[in-house]
Amino acid sequence: MARVIGKVNKEAQERIAEILGDTPSVDKLTPDTWREIEGMYDRALLPQLETVFHDAADAMVDSTSAGIEWDLINKRAADWARTATNDLVRGITDNSRQVIQTSVSDFYNDRLTLGDLQARLARTFGVRRAESIAITETTRAAAQGERAYAEELRKQGVELVAVWNTANDSRTCSICGPRDGKKQGDGWEDLPPAHPRCRCGISYVTVLPDDIQTPTGTSNAPVVMPYGADIPADTGTPGRTADSLNVFLDQSEGALARALKGIDDDDFEHALLNINFDTDKWEVNKENVKYQADVFLNESRYMVNYNKSYLLDMVQERLNASGLSITDPFELESIYNRDYAYKAKAILSAADVGGVRLTDAQRRRLNEAADNGYLNMVLTEKNNRTKYSAPEKMRGSGDYSASASARREKRENFLEILGRLDQGG
Repeated sequence: MARVIGKVNKEAQERIAEILGDTPSVDKLTPDTWREIEGMYDRALLPQLETVFHDAADAMVDSTSAGIEWDLINKRAADWARTATNDLVRGITDNSRQVIQTSVSDFYNDRLTLGDLQARLARTFGVRRAESIAITETTRAAAQGERAYAEELRKQGVELVAVWNTANDSRTCSICGPRDGKKQGDGWEDLPPAHPRCRCGISYVTVLPDDIQTPTGTSNAPVVMPYGADIPADTGTPGRTADSLNVFLDQSEGALARALKGIDDDDFEHALLNINFDTDKWEVNKENVKYQADVFLNESRYMVNYNKSYLLDMVQERLNASGLSITDPFELESIYNRDYAYKAKAILSAADVGGVRLTDAQRRRLNEAADNGYLNMVLTEKNNRTKYSAPEKMRGSGDYSASASARREKRENFLEILGRLDQGG
């Protein structure tokens, strides 16, 4: 879009300079001239804005399970783009007209030479302005496209709420930074852009009664974890508020609830949640969430030092100590992944409720683990053990050439890291 606007800016500047000539007068720029210039911008910008609007709506398909009539989106894209282009073009030409009028006046009052006048026009129609308009209007069109899709879903009974997302980098401004991760109505109302050159975006989350998302078809079968306990399936899932989290913890005694409470974790000093004894409610410990997310990331990067058979052998040994006999490697792998999945889900849930900002690397790895893909992730990614220092607790490796006693010591060290596994036996 910046290239398109830049091209039109250059054409408009050349046309205006041609009409003004060496003896500039704003009277030479007739209404017909400005209509001609507006037409140039209109023809260039209308398809650009319509495309961004439509592409943003199209991207929503992957994040929702319900479909909509695309003819409605096509019509909304065309209608919105037509109005938005009209407003944008009028804004561009009105601003340009004011700058030209002021500049010509300064020229005749000997404040500017002809060269100065031409230089000011060049800045007015220059690359920086084109880039600024493109960033701002791309942000606006994308937000409106997502909004249109969400509104069509609402007509089908799917209730969605908008969440503000910043670029989360060094250029994130003081206006948008505090809005990051906040739902509409919580500190903000109007969709992006919040200011010129705003790069923020919107995501939509489904809202269910009491903000508790209870999956359909949830099995009531107990979950067998590596520490040998039969744990009932969780009742529902935690929402994104402290109230919904506490409702979930009151109702559920499953693996996720236990992971959030840290029941099977011996690292009590860094528990994700603390109980407020005045209110008898669970509260997120933000610093501990950051700590656990960081530990999870670093452990996962160095797990590649242990080969797969070694890790599964360790799990099998612990199960045997708990009176469970499982030899199927696929089942052992499933148990191993499940243990990390609940840990990852607990960290992500606590971060969402506590408004803790995780790094992209942390969130990506936690999400992969939460999808039961931990073992495959840590043993296949090339960057697992590059550039980073191993966690302080991590000692030894999975080298099978070591003696039996050395291997036993390494298993004990490894279990020390995974404190959520049973320490008995």
